[in-house]
Amino acid sequence: MSGFSLVDEKIVKNILSRLPALTFANAACVNKHWYKICSQILKRPKLASALSLNPSLHDAVKEVIEQVLSEPIRPHFAIACISKEFNLKVTHGLIIEKLGSRIPIITNVSSGIIGVDGIANELVEKKWETTAGPNIQESDTAERGLVLLVGFLPGLKIGTIPLFQPIQEPNTMVENFVMNILNYTAAVSDCAAPVGIIMFGDKTTDMKPIVAKMDCAIPEETIIVGDASADFIFRTGDNSLNQLLHSCCFQAVALVFARDRYKPEGLGEIQFHVTKSTGVLPFGPNLEAVGVFREEDMFADLFIGVTKETQRTSDSGILTPGKSLYFYKVIGRGEYYFTVNGIGIKPGDSFLFYQSDSDTASSSCDHAFNKLLALKAELKSKNHFRLSNLADKDDKEEVLGGFIFSCYDRDQSFIEESFGDSYPFCDIFPTAPVAGLFCRGEIGRGPRSLMNEEYDDETCPRCCVHVYSTIYLVMSYLPPPLEGQSP
Repeated sequence: MSGFSLVDEKIVKNILSRLPALTFANAACVNKHWYKICSQILKRPKLASALSLNPSLHDAVKEVIEQVLSEPIRPHFAIACISKEFNLKVTHGLIIEKLGSRIPIITNVSSGIIGVDGIANELVEKKWETTAGPNIQESDTAERGLVLLVGFLPGLKIGTIPLFQPIQEPNTMVENFVMNILNYTAAVSDCAAPVGIIMFGDKTTDMKPIVAKMDCAIPEETIIVGDASADFIFRTGDNSLNQLLHSCCFQAVALVFARDRYKPEGLGEIQFHVTKSTGVLPFGPNLEAVGVFREEDMFADLFIGVTKETQRTSDSGILTPGKSLYFYKVIGRGEYYFTVNGIGIKPGDSFLFYQSDSDTASSSCDHAFNKLLALKAELKSKNHFRLSNLADKDDKEEVLGGFIFSCYDRDQSFIEESFGDSYPFCDIFPTAPVAGLFCRGEIGRGPRSLMNEEYDDETCPRCCVHVYSTIYLVMSYLPPPLEGQSP
């Protein structure tokens, strides 16, 4: 040991940085010197992701876990998206067994997954057939797979906030849900609002008014993304909600990222960014609803966008008048009326017709590409300024990774290019970890300048639950300023 202790510290650091996560964690316990070196290696935030299409659940979980833990990382949270042919509870339990029960973990059944296959080392966009049932044969590999995203984000506190409804009560506790998010942020941070929220809404719950309420109460600086049609299970990292599991049903869960009030000195700043590719085009005059009734669900590519009057909180905390845009599928029509899927429309509400449009989607993907390209240039410029005088530029990679939420109906016949939904992120950040899913209700809220809104006017309605769209979440890291530099 005495001979090994004389080895140049850079060599030791190089060796330790190549260890898988579990071995790395053990190495950090050898002595104080090694712990210090390990802390230097993990001084920077990190994301890791992996995808597997292995038809065996246990083998698929093993593959993605080995991949995300193949390098040093201390997981702070995890999100897994799986095919419906994998048992949700069993999958969730296997992931907890491997990653531990002390971090927030969300496992979600999705309509498809996006990520890099750890074995083939190639990008995959895989959708599950909607007609597949639970009796699919074990030999059929088409409907099985999962993608896992794990994050190490020092400087942020990460909490799991559920939206629950007591089983004996019909009312959803939306206001409590929003207040719990803000109260959690106030408890751990000096900031009034979280940096970002990744959320999953139960597929039987109408998420439009819920996300609209969040949009009104939480300042625009908070990025909100997610899946509005999820089938999920979660763990908070503690036992605080165990008593509610049998008395409540969970209609949504929010993974809340808030700046740590006690962030150690020398850490930079983790930032969330979002942009959108839309696939619908408005047409026709502005109309007004004169009657409302309910109808069964079916898939369609014609929608109405209904405008609702709201009040939202500005970044300075002041309530200002606003408008929200809710999309509803048109599922039938008669001579003098048409029917839509969903509730919440009232006589007198104004609306526009929207139709899915592949040209709009293609153009919007290019627009999203340009937004992310501009973001890359901006981050590179900021990092270069802060690191230009440093000999050790370990922080040269500005983007930690990303998450993609894409509409299931945006298939290759709709977007002609292969990997059409992934390319805006993957072409610009080819080495950054990425995970994603296909869903039927893409949650995306952020500054209008990034979200590719049809109108930049603040008085125009803002949509937070989209249709025929792809939402791109990017997490970046800005190193701390050098001594004497302004932040």
